[in-house]
Amino acid sequence: MSIGIVNYQLGNIIQKAELALRKAREVSRNRVEYYDESRDYLSFIEENNFWTARIAKALQK
Repeated sequence: MSIGIVNYQLGNIIQKAELALRKAREVSRNRVEYYDESRDYLSFIEENNFWTARIAKALQK
């Protein structure tokens, strides 16, 4: 089981928790990963936004 944890912060808490969870899964299974603003999550955010837009466009067709 992998877990992503976010301390209380302003902004999209669900997305931040998902990013921490993805990082935990990427590193190893059965891991807890804490979201940290100082880490480079930009690539995760860009990938997530890309697929979200692509799926939304496909559903509109």
